[in-house]
Amino acid sequence: VERPGGEAGRRFPPLDDGLSVYYRLTAGGKKVRFLDLKTPKGRAALGRLLSGADVLIHSLRPDAARRLSLSESDVAARNRRLVQVRIAGFRRSEKAGHDVNFLATSGLLDLNRNARGQPVIPRFQIPDIAGGAWPAVAAVLTGLLERERTGRATAVTVSLHEGSLALLSFGA
Repeated sequence: VERPGGEAGRRFPPLDDGLSVYYRLTAGGKKVRFLDLKTPKGRAALGRLLSGADVLIHSLRPDAARRLSLSESDVAARNRRLVQVRIAGFRRSEKAGHDVNFLATSGLLDLNRNARGQPVIPRFQIPDIAGGAWPAVAAVLTGLLERERTGRATAVTVSLHEGSLALLSFGA
């Protein structure tokens, strides 16, 4: 589900036929629905999608999820078998962050230095992939397995910061 007009990643250069190559690589094969979740019509359409879904992954802060009727309890009331995964920056804080925040607070930035010993920001999103996407996939798969074994769906929060900490094993 993307907001009307699509997510920003659709416009990241380089573009191929008006669509980001990055977006094509990361969203290829997906069926996209453009919904304005701030409207009753958009929330109703999402509710219909969720009623038949197995998994919901989102990165909404708890307050925003509540405003959109997407809190864990709201979603579970609609579909008890739905595995829910929320990707957050920091599990215990709802502060916003950027990859460089997670690199710095986890200690990964300190380990990535140039020849003069100065910290260098990597040219790819380490926390997004290793701290968010991979743990989210693991959460989805274990959630689906748990649901099949017990009949109960789970709701998990994946933290970009905590996932990034896991990369420190060798550097530390």
